[in-house]
Amino acid sequence: MLKLEIYKFENKKKKFSNYPRPSYFSSNIIILKLIYNEEHVSLGEINSYSGSFIEIINNLKTIFLKFKKYDLKKKI
Repeated sequence: MLKLEIYKFENKKKKFSNYPRPSYFSSNIIILKLIYNEEHVSLGEINSYSGSFIEIINNLKTIFLKFKKYDLKKKI
């Protein structure tokens, strides 16, 4: 079984700075957790330049539905 979990961490204290800061200082971080057969776990961070949170979720739905069709144990 393949399962996808999405975590969104938002920075509640947005501070102005005269120096360049990572994008998550002013916006958020989105972490994906892909779980296969309740034992194999992969984590990944979504690039904040990929679009708005809603656009990212819609794209993930499309991609994830395609992955769920394949047997990951089957060798190509």
